[in-house]
Amino acid sequence: MSRNLPPLHRDKKLYVWMLICCGIFFLYTAITARFSPGITLTKSVPFRFFIAVKTKDFKRGDHIIFYRPKDKAFPGGNLIKMILCVPGDMLEEKNRDYYCNGKYMLTAKTISRTGVPLKHFQFKGRIPENCYFVVGDGDIKNAYDSRYFGFVKRQEIKARVIPLW
Repeated sequence: MSRNLPPLHRDKKLYVWMLICCGIFFLYTAITARFSPGITLTKSVPFRFFIAVKTKDFKRGDHIIFYRPKDKAFPGGNLIKMILCVPGDMLEEKNRDYYCNGKYMLTAKTISRTGVPLKHFQFKGRIPENCYFVVGDGDIKNAYDSRYFGFVKRQEIKARVIPLW
């Protein structure tokens, strides 16, 4: 009996499945263009699961993800850190102690956990436009952050991170 039906009716289930699959594909593409889930195993942030949101607006207290190239103290790769000081803030380093707008924040170490000598970032003045001073807010004592590599530029930031758990 199905042989007498027009081709459109005969393949109705196929068309419905194709439509559903196309819809799922376009929905997934639209969502992941702006949001993407992630997992971090580092102790420098107090969470493990997050959603990365692509945006250009960042403020103090935001967690961000950015790429950091290899150097003597870091093998290279993506880092997640919290923004502590923003453009226009007064940042001052005195004897490895860091102050943001006159308030003490933290101290840089001279040697890493693995015994690598660390050079600390020296700066005194207003943080330039499109630059951020970031820190690890989990294991802050051992975090590899702006105390050692300096500012993170806005164009280096991949996304704002929303912690889930």
